[in-house]
Amino acid sequence: MLGTTTWVANMQWPYSEQWKSAKNTTWYVDGAEAGYYRSYSALTHLIVENAGHMVIFSSWFDLATKEY
Repeated sequence: MLGTTTWVANMQWPYSEQWKSAKNTTWYVDGAEAGYYRSYSALTHLIVENAGHMVIFSSWFDLATKEY
């Protein structure tokens, strides 16, 4: 597991067990797999494939979508 994923999975909150039981859902950008997310109640954890902590500057990201 990634560091952030482990941290989120170990958080103590009223819905932690339900969140852990939720399935990852793949999400797409322009028909291509872009990553996955897991969501329950008010918490959504989203992973962007092939991106680091500076997601907007990662090479796969369409530069036209950046806002400065």
